[in-house]
Amino acid sequence: MAVQLPYGVGWIIGNFMIVELAGGDNEGRVYGLITMVANLSSPFAQALTLVINQPLNLTTARIQADDISIRTDLIYAVLTRPYFRGLS
Repeated sequence: MAVQLPYGVGWIIGNFMIVELAGGDNEGRVYGLITMVANLSSPFAQALTLVINQPLNLTTARIQADDISIRTDLIYAVLTRPYFRGLS
């Protein structure tokens, strides 16, 4: 429970700021829009990660075999993160 406390405080502060920054009569719409986008981003990111990493076939057995093909796949996996971070 103590691990989740900072996330809870961040959620409360974030929601408070969303409502306060929204204009007078459209607080509900702005809050709904922002929370919808925030809730959709996590499943979309997980699905995109699975699609991108599937061709690499990173498994524990391949990593333990330690051949050149798994090393190449790991390099591609490590380099995709900064590429997409820069792209975003």
